[in-house]
Order: sequence, then structure tokens, then C-alpha cells
Amino acid sequence: MVAIPNYVDGTWSITVGISSFVAQGILGGYVFTAGIFYTLFKEQFSHVNEVVISWMCNLPLTLWFLTGPLGSVLTNKFGCRVCAVIGGLCASVGLALCFLSINFYMVFVFYGILAGVGNGVHYVGFVTVVNKYFRKYRLIANLISSIGVTTGMAVYAALIPHLTEVFGWQGCLLIMGGISFNLCALGCSLYPTELS
Repeated sequence: MVAIPNYVDGTWSITVGISSFVAQGILGGYVFTAGIFYTLFKEQFSHVNEVVISWMCNLPLTLWFLTGPLGSVLTNKFGCRVCAVIGGLCASVGLALCFLSINFYMVFVFYGILAGVGNGVHYVGFVTVVNKYFRKYRLIANLISSIGVTTGMAVYAALIPHLTEVFGWQGCLLIMGGISFNLCALGCSLYPTELS
């Protein structure tokens, strides 16, 4: 049996902490800017009831937290790394497929459901791993990781209107899908830890 190196409170922990900060920024960036997307989708799909558009815009946030148990099961069974990569892949593919959407219902499924489930699975993987990589500075590491969400909100609030103006709403979601694909790369930084 191959021994797994112990990365807890080591130099690699800093890499994991930074990865978690960036991952939270990417997730929180588009999830908590639902109001901007509500305005965009309302203009684009004027024939759809505003309540349904509101539901769709809030689904990524809702599913982020509702799929926590699914993320926990996947993390326990396959590990944090696999969970983070699978969740990142679902989120990025969901956003990117919005570029090919020809009606509101396709956007509802891709943006609302697929990306939302990916958010929840990815989030659990990264929240769990921060606690595994840090013992002495666990509180500070969790604090810095959670600040990523608000940082992402600030960045995306300025980025989304600019991308929409230049590329349109579909192009904006395609670019955001590309940005979200970095969640998979960030998930690859999570090595198994040996805990005593």
C-alpha cells in the first residue's frame, strides 16, 4: 500500500486555501448576481411569466444548498477531489450550454438546474477539504474561503453587464461557463490527506 503524504498545515495547505477562495468567488459570483440575470432574461423572454423567470434565476442558489446532501454522499464515497471536479464540470457545462439554447425551457434546465446541482456538489467538496487541510489555522482558512463569495459578487456585478453589452446574454453565459470550467482545475489541487 502506498503511503499518502500528510499535507495538513503544510505549504500545500496554502494552495488549497487560495483554490478554495477562488472557487467560492466563481460560484458566488454568478449565483448571487441573480438580479442582473433576472433583468436580462425578462427582456429576452418577455412572453414568459415573471414569476417563472424569478424561479429560474434563483434555482442556482436554491440548488446550491439543497444538493448539499448529494455532495456529502459523493464526497464520502469518492473524496473531495472527485466531488469538486464533477461539480465544477456540471456547473460549467450548464452555463456553456445556455449558448445553444433556443427557448426559455432549455435555459431553465441548463442555467437553473444543471449549473445549480453542480454548484452544490462542488461547494461541499471544497468546504470539506479546507477543514481537512487546516488544523491550527482552520478558522482563518474558513474565513478567507468564505470571503471569496463576496469578492466574486463584486467582480461579477461589474463583469456581467459588460459581457452582455459586448457579447449578448448567450455569449456572456458561454464565457461564464468557461470561467466556471476553472472549478475543475481548482478541484485537481485537492490531494488526499492523512489524518491522525
